[in-house]
Amino acid sequence: LPVVVAGDVGVGDLIIPIENKNYCKAVSKDNATLQEYMSALGTSLESTSKASRDSGDPTNKKGLVDTEILLCAVGIK
Repeated sequence: LPVVVAGDVGVGDLIIPIENKNYCKAVSKDNATLQEYMSALGTSLESTSKASRDSGDPTNKKGLVDTEILLCAVGIK
């Protein structure tokens, strides 16, 4: 499923919802806390970085700063 993610994302990162926001963040599995692991929606199937967002890529359809719409394998951790 497509999800809106803020910040840099790597393939295989956990996608974690941010409380009181309409987007998520990505945390690598190696750096995730138990709380982050438990609240993760799933795993990122794509990657992005600040450089790709600055390149004028039209993927950011929500108009949110430093966010992208990426595919996520929901329920897969």
